[in-house]
Amino acid sequence: MTYSSDSIFLDGDVVAMIGDSITYDGRWWVSLREQLLAWRPGVHCDFRNCGIAGGCAEGALRGYNWDIAPHRPTLALVMFGMNDVWRDCYAPSPTEAMLTRRAEALDRFLAASSALVDRLLADGVRVVLVTPTPFDQYAIERPVPNLPGVDDALAVCGGMVRGLAAARRLPVVELHTPLRRRCAAGEPLVGEDRVHPGDPGHDAMTALVAAALCPGPTVLVPPALRAASRALHAAECRLRTPAMFRNWAGDATAGSGDEVILRYLDQNQEKEQNPWVVEQMLLCRDLLPRQAELAAEVTALRQRLAEVAGAESINK
Repeated sequence: MTYSSDSIFLDGDVVAMIGDSITYDGRWWVSLREQLLAWRPGVHCDFRNCGIAGGCAEGALRGYNWDIAPHRPTLALVMFGMNDVWRDCYAPSPTEAMLTRRAEALDRFLAASSALVDRLLADGVRVVLVTPTPFDQYAIERPVPNLPGVDDALAVCGGMVRGLAAARRLPVVELHTPLRRRCAAGEPLVGEDRVHPGDPGHDAMTALVAAALCPGPTVLVPPALRAASRALHAAECRLRTPAMFRNWAGDATAGSGDEVILRYLDQNQEKEQNPWVVEQMLLCRDLLPRQAELAAEVTALRQRLAEVAGAESINK
């Protein structure tokens, strides 16, 4: 497996963006796609959103056959950690059981990450590993309780990712160390929930990933290109909503995908307490019968983005 020293991204690549809600949100890699198309307009890469809200390395491995493999990626960027560390184990005054679970979570993260990477490599996919973004345990005033120690666990995850990259001779993008340093210095990179980066955090992620994987001059992204890219991303997120619940259901082999999702919704919707999850459940019930229509919309928008990128190439 060889990697170009000029740019990881090659013309015609299908790029699987594999991760949790930070990747599902995708502002960091959507901006990266736009910059790449603007900087190298003759190189078109088809980015695929394989992020899952609440996702972890074990979940990606479990859903590999139905959520990643069908895209037939040639390149994958993989970033996990935030949910893998089991943040609920970091409450103040942890019990002995919590301390034991912390260690177990890290062991399972490394095992699942290793297995996921090996599965991708066995399928001929070029792999780039990305260390996780920080948990903001440094800000004092936040509407949610702090969980000191979570970001230290993510630092351990980052070390595991670097070790795995070295062992498999893979490129690695270091996000955690520089972003952690900036968070600790008071930069508002992470949102009010201490977990999800805001716009400044996503911008910082884009800059670090671009510098590591496709260094080039700063370019102005044409408005038409940006609009086409953002429309595609919004449609992909709608299409992926049911995938989140199939992943959460765990056993994706018991019946068809739709059956697994509906069974999960029927069993959990009434007892779900998180308002955002309830909203997504309702949305999922609406979107599930429209998957063919949504898939066609995404296909059309991918073609539209390629056309706009091609036109910009001609204009240059």
